[in-house]
Amino acid sequence: MLSWRRRGPRGRRPATTLPDGGRVEDDAGTDATPPTKDAGLDAGPKTCSDDGFCLTELPPKETVKGLWGDGTGVVWAVTDEGDVLRWDGSAWSVHASELGQLTSIWGSSPTEIWIGGSGGIQHGIGETSAAVTFTSVTLPGEWLPPVQSIWGPSATDVWAVASYGFGDAGYVFHFDGSEWVLDDDATNTGIGFTRVWGGHGTVWLGGARLSTETWVNEVVLAYKSEGEEFKEVTLPVNPDPEIQDYRKYTPIVGAVVASSTSLIVLGQPEMSFETPSMWQGTSSDGGETFTFTWSPDPRADRPALFAVAGSSASDLWAAGAFGRLIHWNGTNWSTTAISVDGQPTLDPFYAIWKGGPDELWVAGKNMARRFDPAHVKSGGQK
Repeated sequence: MLSWRRRGPRGRRPATTLPDGGRVEDDAGTDATPPTKDAGLDAGPKTCSDDGFCLTELPPKETVKGLWGDGTGVVWAVTDEGDVLRWDGSAWSVHASELGQLTSIWGSSPTEIWIGGSGGIQHGIGETSAAVTFTSVTLPGEWLPPVQSIWGPSATDVWAVASYGFGDAGYVFHFDGSEWVLDDDATNTGIGFTRVWGGHGTVWLGGARLSTETWVNEVVLAYKSEGEEFKEVTLPVNPDPEIQDYRKYTPIVGAVVASSTSLIVLGQPEMSFETPSMWQGTSSDGGETFTFTWSPDPRADRPALFAVAGSSASDLWAAGAFGRLIHWNGTNWSTTAISVDGQPTLDPFYAIWKGGPDELWVAGKNMARRFDPAHVKSGGQK
């Protein structure tokens, strides 16, 4: 059950100017606006926000940590409670349970799905989506940390990373269509990888390494194209000399590959009062090498971010604490209305999935929202 706290209307604060001249719109008052009634869409209890995000009812006491849609209207979710949930187009149901704490999910087709968590990797396969069953996969190694992230460009090229996410060494695994093997070169870098993502012919890993010079975690990426070895790049940090080095460490939340030569990475600091980071990476040699620039998160109101999804450099979504969902259009961040009854959301979002132009889901503690363009009110941001 969602928990609500009444909040009075707030005035709109001025936009903040970005270092590159862009602006971030402070739309913190969006969810506090009293709900309006559109006779054509909401003839009855309102079920969608003014920006078109509609309520769906999860099974009780579920905290969604990962989402993936198969492109046919079916959406899968994995939870902290060890359950695999399935949205069949009209309702959520518990599809599998008691699989340990789950953190990630990715599928190569509607009938082949991979999930990861404290128990390693589970492989789901079936003749139909509704008939998918999950079995445990044996990974190389006798004692492994939790699987943090899974992603792949195809059914015969799947990647997974396992670590505790504290800058300690982690493990990188690869599935070639027949078996999972340990990628020794990527594993033996001393990097605790926590994220894997990709697109446009590249695979990216993100994590942290403890610097032997400063004894502070460094944010490190590794990337490769097909047939190549992983290359490393250490991301820059806040250049302010007045800030101690340990305060500049911002673990990676997620990223979007905009093209073969550009990507955006978001980082969330471990300390709530520190500035979140945004890195923009570009390549001038066809993806052989990348240069990254750091910029501070310019939002005046900065709840922690936990998940990122998007399709391009001008279509980036991030979600986090207090039901916050924000959108980057290439220049500005804007806040998206999530509330249906005008009351603020107190629970966090932990997962986003984006498919086609109108396919977008966001979910977290006891809640899941799906985007429906038919319910966007005039003047809405989406």
